[in-house]
Amino acid sequence: MKDAYDAHGIRLDVYLEDEHYTKYDVEVQARLYRKLEKRIRYYTSGIDRHSLEMNTDYEELCPTAL
Repeated sequence: MKDAYDAHGIRLDVYLEDEHYTKYDVEVQARLYRKLEKRIRYYTSGIDRHSLEMNTDYEELCPTAL
């Protein structure tokens, strides 16, 4: 997912949505990353940005699970 040509995009390893519209991001790591909390925050915000259409209330955001 990328918002602009010069933005730092995200590449999700596994991205799923279940029958209740909960979105899941599963990331496979080969090594321990520093600042993993910030990376997760960035990935979740990317998923959220692509989940809402214009003029949609934030209440409509689907649950996410990482």
